[in-house]
Amino acid sequence: MEIISFNNTSANTLHVAMMVTVEEDMDGLVFSGMSSVFSLAPGMSVPDYTAFEPVEVEYADPMLEDYVIQTNHLPGGVYVVCVTLFDAGMGNEVGYNCISHTVFHPSAPMLVFPADGDMVFEPAPVFSWLPPSPMPPVELFYSVRMVEVLEGQIFYEAMQSNPAWFEDQAMTGTILILQELLPWSPERPMPGRCRP
Repeated sequence: MEIISFNNTSANTLHVAMMVTVEEDMDGLVFSGMSSVFSLAPGMSVPDYTAFEPVEVEYADPMLEDYVIQTNHLPGGVYVVCVTLFDAGMGNEVGYNCISHTVFHPSAPMLVFPADGDMVFEPAPVFSWLPPSPMPPVELFYSVRMVEVLEGQIFYEAMQSNPAWFEDQAMTGTILILQELLPWSPERPMPGRCRP
């Protein structure tokens, strides 16, 4: 869940209501919503989302509303989210801010070589995978962790329980060439599933 913070620069507690509009870069207004009245003490605060309830939301397109309800997310696109705070007593605007937010739903990386489930016999193997598709508009970092899958273990159990033979949390490429000798040999292959 996204967190929203407020900075009440006045010396008094404010009683406010929040209006949020979400517009898609190409299609315009997606939905707007209005919170109930809530209080903001002086200084920084991060109210729990329940402080805003009940929230009234109105979608510009009923088909989009159905999509969001069924998938629990917005379609891919570039969105502008604007938040306006109104004084609950006077109705005047007391705060306003907009941010741009990109939503994308790429596929998971796909292992190319060795094939998923293959036994790896090389002492210094090469692994390669396809990047997510569509490519997100940000730099990608891959987290690679290699463990031995012991007899009788399933993949998930091995990843959670066994020590890593190799681990890198910030790879940027789609090829991993292991220069060092790993603790298996042609006589003792690394069993189990291969996944980037």
